Amino acid sequence: MTVAISINGRFLTQSISGVQRYAWEVVRQWDRMIARESGAGLIADVELLCPAGAKLPGPLTAIQVRTVGSLQGHPWEQWSLPRAARGRRLVNLCNVAPLMHGSQMVTVHDAAVFAAPTGYSRKFLAWYRFVYRALVARGARIVTVSAFSRDELRRFLGAGLAIDVVHESGDHIAEVAPDGSIVPQTDPPGGRFVLAVSSMNPNKNFGAIVKAFESKAFPGVELVVAGGTNPKVFAASGALPDGVRHLGYVTDGQLRALYEAAACFVFPSRYEGFGLPPLEAMMCGCPVISSNAASMPEIFGAAALYFDPDDPVELAERLQEVLGDPAVSSRLRAAGLDRARQFTWQRCAASLWAIVSADTWPASRHAPAVSS
Repeated sequence: MTVAISINGRFLTQSISGVQRYAWEVVRQWDRMIARESGAGLIADVELLCPAGAKLPGPLTAIQVRTVGSLQGHPWEQWSLPRAARGRRLVNLCNVAPLMHGSQMVTVHDAAVFAAPTGYSRKFLAWYRFVYRALVARGARIVTVSAFSRDELRRFLGAGLAIDVVHESGDHIAEVAPDGSIVPQTDPPGGRFVLAVSSMNPNKNFGAIVKAFESKAFPGVELVVAGGTNPKVFAASGALPDGVRHLGYVTDGQLRALYEAAACFVFPSRYEGFGLPPLEAMMCGCPVISSNAASMPEIFGAAALYFDPDDPVELAERLQEVLGDPAVSSRLRAAGLDRARQFTWQRCAASLWAIVSADTWPASRHAPAVSS
């Protein structure tokens, strides 16, 4: 039986964050898989449906790309997309799906709109909460990225809800050539830096890193912040303290070079469905210090040092362990590489393909499946 699958390509009109990264890597792996196995029994008719203005990060050879409709944003997703995908299975990889399409899968990455609403507008919260409940009521197949997120979604959407767990990966960073053009020249020369990747969302808790640096002295060590966020998120005064450098937006190549050069990577988030940047850091051999909240212990295991996200002093102590003891740093580098290699986009895509191409559709809404 030939499986006719349409993929929601709205994410290709959005800036790249973890959710969009996930979507593109899945599509890219499916394209490779279909091209590789088209003559070996993998029968599929797969298309990527996009709004006007969508931009592909790279080429696709086996998946057809179609621009459909004249709308944009939510109207395109809720009206143009289901019309174009009529009669086909629809795959939605970025949390939202059209309510008028009956045969579809949606990856809901976390339950933050219910459990950690700080930083979202009322309109945003109302829409996403409504959509999630409606998709469950209409029998959409739900996938998420960690056991933590599965349990959280069940807490808010129904204890008996069947949810497939398919882990993400960070191995895309290994395919990018490092670009050291913005790796900081430390002051004094030969000094070290601690790396963080920023975000505007208060749940990311980046102010804790600044407080940790303020609570203890780290001679010759700078805090380097990569990401496009306004640096005011780091301090109530709006000014970054001495020894903190904000780089702004960085490319994947620049980010890889930063991971490889940093003394360690700090991830202070209070709420994450998965936590992609620390896996990227581990893949680049960078020691990781992470908060002990949400999905982080599940994903990083014993390959990270942990701290209470509400205790900057404990974070400072973890920093002292890594920065002050080469043996700890070396152990984390080795453990991180080993842990990161357990998660691959190829495995993630294969697990998702098994779900979307299954003979039974939609699947039973009882026992969940778990895959890493």
